[in-house]
Order: sequence, then C-alpha cells, then structure tokens
Amino acid sequence: MGLRAGEARSGVDAFLDFNSGDSKYSTPVELKSTTVGSVSTARDVGLGHIEKWRSRVWLFGFYDASGTVLKSVLTLGPNDMEPWISRIERYIAPDFLIGERVSTKLGIDDVHVICGEKETYTLEDARAIYKRQWSESRYSSEMDIETAIAHARCCEYSGFAHAISTTVVQR
Repeated sequence: MGLRAGEARSGVDAFLDFNSGDSKYSTPVELKSTTVGSVSTARDVGLGHIEKWRSRVWLFGFYDASGTVLKSVLTLGPNDMEPWISRIERYIAPDFLIGERVSTKLGIDDVHVICGEKETYTLEDARAIYKRQWSESRYSSEMDIETAIAHARCCEYSGFAHAISTTVVQR
C-alpha cells in the first residue's frame, strides 16, 4: 500500500508519504484490521485519542477468517470519520466532566481510602486513579519534586486532583 512504518504501538501506526507538485508530504495513518467485519478501538479511550483520531487517515483491512488473505481495504479521511469520532467524544465526555467535578469535592481522606494512608505517594498511585487520562508530561508536571513529597504537603491542597497529583513520587 506504500505506507511507511509508524512509531511504537501508542504512536502513529503508519505514514503515507506523497508528493504534490514539487512538495513532499506525510500524513499519519490509523490502521485497523478485522476478520469478522467489525473493528475495535483503544481499550481506554480518552480525549487524547479523540484528538489523535481527528488528525489521521484511516485504513481498514478486511481479511478472510484465517487472517492471511486480504479481501478488501477501506480508506477514510478525517472528515469521513468525524461523525463516528464525535459520537465517541459525546459518549466519553460525561465521564471526564464527572471526574473533574468529583475531584474538586474530594480530599486527602479520599486519597487515603483509595491509595492507603502513606507518607508519600507514587506515580503508580496516580496512574491507578488517572490511568491513561493524563499524558506522561502531565504526570511529570504535577510532581513538585522528583523523588518524594511529604504527606503534609498533600494536605495543604483542596480537591482530590491536587491531593493525589501533588503527592506523586518515585518515578
């Protein structure tokens, strides 16, 4: 299909390189394949996925039951995918709004219930709560020191998001 290999699994699946006039271009491609006629997306869909999907050309490969014979290919651009992407975005939006609202109403006692009462909290503790909703840079930016933060500092903040994010430690 003339695609160039992409990045790691969580990155771009492939790239389509092409020329137009004297200019060279490259566009990211989201690859999906199936042997049953339907495809699935990421397990833990977040707003980052939505943003990523809107910038991709989508290529769907439909294989026979053995998965070895390509029967057909469907290619759709971002505009073609927008109704589906918008539907997924509307579906997950309440989860994020609820999470934001709840996080401002919870405090350190709630962190204790979820993660246990500790002197310091780990990056693993934060990931247990925020999963893939935060990027690596967000996790890092929420940490005020690299190796540890005291429980007392955690208690200075109001809101669950601050309570846990400012106690993330030990990368």
